[in-house]
Amino acid sequence: MNELSLLKAVPVYAWGVFMFAWIQMGWADWTQQKIRNRYLTLWLKFIAAGYLALIGHTVFGELGIVSTYLFKDYYLAVGGYLAVSASAAYVLWVLRIWPAGDVKLFTLLALCYGLMRLPGSFHSGLRALEVLINVFIPAAAF
Repeated sequence: MNELSLLKAVPVYAWGVFMFAWIQMGWADWTQQKIRNRYLTLWLKFIAAGYLALIGHTVFGELGIVSTYLFKDYYLAVGGYLAVSASAAYVLWVLRIWPAGDVKLFTLLALCYGLMRLPGSFHSGLRALEVLINVFIPAAAF
């Protein structure tokens, strides 16, 4: 297994997590009108495993074991993207536009998005606004 395999496998893994999480939580939301915390916690564990694998790979890179790895700038960009996404979702909750479950779900999906886009292009937080727009326009049309 070459050192790029992990960097190629993590986005595939993240897309799988995203799809299964979206199906499970979307169905629960559709049928029960509620996003269950146990589902959010379950899928957060899968997302955390992806980040732990990447962090481990970065540590190997810093130690000189692998030559191709993600630098700290990637993690800073993910952190910035997550901060903007969570803040925007929180504001929507405070304004009573979104319920608390939607805020948690949006934040979880924002965390997952960081794994789906390696090495990551988050446009200094503007990607969060693009995602919000893509959430609101179809919802408004529906």
